[in-house]
Amino acid sequence: MLPANVDELVKGLKEASRVVKAEGKALDLFRIAYHAVTSLKSYCVDFSEKGGDDPSYSAGAKLFSSDGGEKTVKQIRVGIDIRGIELKLWSSSKEKSESKLEETSKKIQQVLSSVGKLSGESLQNFYNAVVIERKLDVSLNRLLTGATSQQVYFDVADARERIILLMGRFDPSIIQMENALEELKKLGKDEPVKKEISEKIALSILKWKRGIDEYISQLK
Repeated sequence: MLPANVDELVKGLKEASRVVKAEGKALDLFRIAYHAVTSLKSYCVDFSEKGGDDPSYSAGAKLFSSDGGEKTVKQIRVGIDIRGIELKLWSSSKEKSESKLEETSKKIQQVLSSVGKLSGESLQNFYNAVVIERKLDVSLNRLLTGATSQQVYFDVADARERIILLMGRFDPSIIQMENALEELKKLGKDEPVKKEISEKIALSILKWKRGIDEYISQLK
């Protein structure tokens, strides 16, 4: 559980839901769905998984975004009790929720189709890139919910190591991440990240997310 009150986020919002039918391993379906529902304007407020790479694997995530003051919460869930990807969405009205649900369902289907054309190293690179997306989303949520510098440090450091393995040590984001980690080191590890540093790193995370999204879009 991440440090966010999800019940409070959806309070007063209207829910819409459906199951997007899909075949495949639950772990793979979760990563495909995650890439489809995340965006530069969203961040992960809740994430859980169990079962590892086991057939009993299950996972769920909620992502929050606020565009022009319009709050939206999206939830994805996979598991042995679901034949595909469970999608729930909360917005300001039933009509908007249904409309956004339809739009998001189509996006999931599009990603399912494009990922279905990948194989071998390209397919594995897609899955690895999505893990980085989620790590950055978690980091952004921590920054926005007053997490300690140590918590944010570990998240950013983990994402950095994964980017090195995926894209190489000379990717531009690596130096930016090293600078962010140095700033975090200067703070007390159990203290919340100072606002000016938090805002600066949050803007950097958006750049790193954009870079991962562009990387994924070029996979063949």
